[in-house]
This record gives sequence, C-alpha cells and structure tokens, in this order.
Amino acid sequence: MPPILLRLDAVLRRFFIPLALLGWGIGVLLAFWAAGFPGRGVFLDYNLNAWVMSWQEFGWLRRGLVGSLLHPWFEAVGRSTGAVRWTMIALDGACALGLAFTARAALRALEGAGAPRLAAVLRFGLIVSPVGFVQVGWDVGRYDHVLFLLLAGMAAALLRGRALAAGLTWALAALVHEGALFLFAPAALFAFERGRAVAGRAAAQAALLAPPALAAGALLLLSAQPTDAEIAALWPHLANYDSAWDRPLVVLPLHLRWWEVLPALVYAAAPYMLAAKVARGAGMAPRDLLMPLAMSAPLYALGWDWLRWGQLGFAAMIALLALAVLDRRRAGQGVEDAGEAGGRGAGEAGGPGAPADLPAGGGLGAWWPYLLPLGPLGVARALPPLALLVQALTGWQAPI
Repeated sequence: MPPILLRLDAVLRRFFIPLALLGWGIGVLLAFWAAGFPGRGVFLDYNLNAWVMSWQEFGWLRRGLVGSLLHPWFEAVGRSTGAVRWTMIALDGACALGLAFTARAALRALEGAGAPRLAAVLRFGLIVSPVGFVQVGWDVGRYDHVLFLLLAGMAAALLRGRALAAGLTWALAALVHEGALFLFAPAALFAFERGRAVAGRAAAQAALLAPPALAAGALLLLSAQPTDAEIAALWPHLANYDSAWDRPLVVLPLHLRWWEVLPALVYAAAPYMLAAKVARGAGMAPRDLLMPLAMSAPLYALGWDWLRWGQLGFAAMIALLALAVLDRRRAGQGVEDAGEAGGRGAGEAGGPGAPADLPAGGGLGAWWPYLLPLGPLGVARALPPLALLVQALTGWQAPI
C-alpha cells in the first residue's frame, strides 16, 4: 500500500466510529437536498411504505416484521406520517451506529488474524467509497441496514459454532426482507460446506438451513399481495403508493443511461475482484467465490435497483471474507493447541492457520474502486448527487 494511503488508513482506523457516522450524516443530508429537485418526490416517500406494512393490518405478507413491531407505536402517535418519517431516521441512525461498532470489531479481528491489508481495504470501502456509510445515509430508512446487522449476527454465531442461532437469525432476517435469502447465503453456504463447526455435521447443517427454508416457503406460498389502493386506503397520508407489493416479479433496469451502467458493473464486480486476491493467498476454493455470485445474480433480474445491489454484494463479501479468514484462523489455533498439524502446519502457506491477507506487493490491484470518494452509489440511478450537482451548475437535466 502506498505511504499516503497508509497514513490515511491510520486516520480512518483511529477515528472509524465518528467518520462512519459522519458519512451516514452526509448521505442523509444529500438525500434531503436531492429531494428538492423536480421529479425526486418527497423526502423518504418510497421507504415510508415499508415501515407501515404490518401483519396486524394486511395479514401475513413479506417484509412485515418491522412494521408489525412498530404498529403499536404508529397507532399511539395517531398514524402520523411525520412520526413514521422521524422513527425511520432515528432507527436508521441507530443501525448505522451499530454497524459502525460491528465493522470496527470485525476489522480489528481481521488484523489480529494476520490480514491487516484486507482490513485496510475494507476500511476504505466503508468510510471512503460509494458503497460505504455514505450510501447507508443516502438510502436512509431502507431495511437493508437492519439486514446488515443481522448478517453480522449470523456470521458471529457461525464462528462460535452455534448453527441453530445462525439459522434462526437468517430466518428472522427473511421476515424483515426476503432479500436476506440471497444476502446471507454466501456466508452460510461457506460455513455449511467448509466451516469448522458446521461442515460434515448433519445436525448442525440442518439447524442452519431449516429455519430460513421454512421462512422462504411461508413467504412464497402464504404471503398476501396488497395493492397500492389497499395501502392508500389504510394510510391515506402517504405521499407515494408505488410499493413493492404491487409490481411484476421481474423488473429490468431499462431506465439506466449508458454512463450509469459502468459504475453499476464496476461495483458489482469489485467485491469479487477483491476476494479473488484473498482467495489466492488463503487457498480458498474457486467455488467459494462462485457462491456469492450465484446468490447475487438473481437480484439483478428481480429488481431494477442495480446500484443498490452493489452495496449488498459488498456487504455479503465482507461477511464471507471475515467468516472465512477468522474461521480459518481459529482452525489453525486448534491445530496448534492439539499439536497435530497433519501435513501442512498451522501458519504455512495453505495451512489452516495461514494468514489470508491481500498480497503485499499487489499495488492498488483490484481494490481501487474503494478509494474513490464519489458520494453515494445510488439505488436505481448511478451516483445521483454528482448528477444533480452537474444539473445545478450547468442546467443539464440529470436522469433522476
């Protein structure tokens, strides 16, 4: 890593929590600023829909857990749209704070496991890049941020050998948002096939996969499909009834302009290019990288939020790499404690305790996208604050 990046990383490492929260706050302010442009709609209007969808009012339906838990509160405040909006912002800020502490703990664990360069790159990704905390703030109120916390909880449970707790966390996340069935799969399937405490143990494997499978079946077969009109009848003050419950299953991103396709593809591919560097150093099998690709590919057919999928891919790869590196490290410590390395010793190249870090002389390599402070990557549009800034300065009509 070049000296200037080393010095910058030292700053990021020292002030990680305040910088993460600053990034989130900047993202929120940018979202509020962008809402003032014609065609952008009311601030947080789309995400408001998700937070009022409850099992009490609409019956069993997907994405109903959070709204069901908050339903008594929304009733107590008179079903006020303002109360929903401020509740979203407050809880999203709490999620950002939790994610900041969780990420810092994971990065320190990676450093302790002999992967300081990997930890540094991920730190840049979280603080500097378009898929980090600034994107969390830009997309304030999205259920994805709850999923990220639950994903960290599942990975921690797998590291501790608690397969049932991991499976229940995965199922719980699927009730928050069905995207968890894809987002959590790479780390879970890695543990299923190669994890120290799960692989080869039928009971643990069943405990990991059965709860999310039951949740998926219930969501697929039993969920209600309320129309926008039905939602509007119960919540007449919502500004936007373009909900996720009243649209086709497959929605292709035909709205993207040619220049938006490039950042969408770059940040879709970046996690895999980064992981490939680590996989070579750690002796991970190629299929370990194919799993997240296979799990994320359906998202690009099922929804038009192509830029948002870039952040979800980054989060899924962080969980996979952290689980693989830390699980490998613990396996190596077990070998050392038992005094039986068997073939390759712990700490040797490819051995169970070998550091799974980025190559020392690889230059910027595949992780340069995480060095670019371009603002939030966006959801269905690429780099929207940059496009809107150009529009404000030049009068060019940005595709927003």
